[in-house]
Amino acid sequence: MKKLKWFDIYLLGIWRLESLGKETISLHAKCLSVKAAYKKKAWECHPDRFPAQEKLCAESKFKLILEAYSFLQAGTAPNRTGPVYTRVVRTGVPRVHGRSHHAMIKAPFLLLILGTVAFGGLNAARAYQRQRDAYPSHNPFLP
Repeated sequence: MKKLKWFDIYLLGIWRLESLGKETISLHAKCLSVKAAYKKKAWECHPDRFPAQEKLCAESKFKLILEAYSFLQAGTAPNRTGPVYTRVVRTGVPRVHGRSHHAMIKAPFLLLILGTVAFGGLNAARAYQRQRDAYPSHNPFLP
């Protein structure tokens, strides 16, 4: 049986030999051994276990391991080789005519802020009026 190095699958579906570990698994390995090897590798390079300056590298390795695990669990590589998928993953969703919709993003936020301030002001005025009616002051300098 042909043996593969563990996690030889590149994110775009290209086979790449990397020595991320000494373990090798056969193509027809049992699910338990695949899962155990995945857990071991995921624990070794989980981004939360590294300092801030090394998190990006650890995160990319962790994503590679996750992609390889999903490939081995499914038995086939996902169709992620197209140029559209690559562009969206690397640069984000393309914008129409190169423009972004900042106004459309900001409008709901501004409406929430203005509504909160307006209703908060009304509640404060109502509370002030109730207190003034309940405890009238005879001091001419107080409202």
